[in-house]
Amino acid sequence: AGALGKGFSVVATEVRKLLVQRAAKYLDLLAAEAPANAEVARDLAEAHERLADVLGGSGMANLGDPPAALAHYRRALAMREQLASGRPLDLDLQRELAASLRKVARAEPDGATALGFARRAVAVATALTTADPGRPEFLSELAAAHYTAGIAQANSGDFAAALASYRAAAEGHQLRLDRAPRDQEALRD
Repeated sequence: AGALGKGFSVVATEVRKLLVQRAAKYLDLLAAEAPANAEVARDLAEAHERLADVLGGSGMANLGDPPAALAHYRRALAMREQLASGRPLDLDLQRELAASLRKVARAEPDGATALGFARRAVAVATALTTADPGRPEFLSELAAAHYTAGIAQANSGDFAAALASYRAAAEGHQLRLDRAPRDQEALRD
């Protein structure tokens, strides 16, 4: 069963890769057919992020293709930037933009570039918590952005800055938990 099991695993991985390739082609076709539709663009951005997660997302089981994952995270980011710039007062679009910036920062192999995306995520998330301090998901996004910045700073050797970012992330999560002590998502974070 050991050799057979290993063979099945290889075949299953190849099948997953084929499905991902087909999904990517389908997303490109959809993007070409509905370029001006904001809701379709939003759905496409989410689909590109999910595809990126499958290809090489950080901290999860994936197909081990970080460059392809980064390409899809960047496609999603480009769509989210366009959507957010067209509707700057739509706080949910801004939150999605911050999350997309974080994902690109986590996938980006160049430390300076990753830190730039992480800092942008912190800036967008900070603006969200300023605009609506009562929204718990905005506090979580800001904490996650600080955590991502901490990773980028640690990877570049700036451990003092990384520690400050990790502390800011912990404070953000604690603030959310203090506001809603029974919130399961806050407890998990």
